[in-house]
Amino acid sequence: MSFSRAAAANVLLAVLVAASPGCGDDSPKSGAAPSADSSKLRVERVDLSQLDSALASYRGRAVVVNFWAMWCEPCVEELPDLFAAEREARRDDLALLLVSYDLQIPKANAATILPRVESFAQRHGFEHPVLVYEGELDPLNERFNLPGHIPVTLAFDRQGKIVDRSDGPADKARFAALFRAALGS
Repeated sequence: MSFSRAAAANVLLAVLVAASPGCGDDSPKSGAAPSADSSKLRVERVDLSQLDSALASYRGRAVVVNFWAMWCEPCVEELPDLFAAEREARRDDLALLLVSYDLQIPKANAATILPRVESFAQRHGFEHPVLVYEGELDPLNERFNLPGHIPVTLAFDRQGKIVDRSDGPADKARFAALFRAALGS
């Protein structure tokens, strides 16, 4: 199934939301975590193949993947709950991976967006890899059965199988359930 119309509509919606007063603001929100040690932070641009490779590198570990963007207000609002749930679930065999859609807005370019994502991530205390997705959304949506909008969070078990998902904003309790599902507990 193709999500090209839905993907196009979501990109258009994102542009309209970003142009609205108060939206697309990348200033820290209340409750955001303090800045993380920037030596732990890794922000890189990936295509679908590189995203698949990154996920494959976690085989043997449970992984929770959050699809988000700086311009997505619900995405930004749920980050403190996501990070709090991850801290409580933290184990060596559990990973959190953040996939940014910030290159999906029209005329976005990596030279401008990647430094903004890195700055945003530092200010919001990210301690996890941030992969900034660059590529067509239809193959990504098909690969992971995504609805075409964000936020979306997927829980992968140690064999790389999706075992739970949250389509839309989640709270700390829902994120905790996703981490438990990934861990098989």
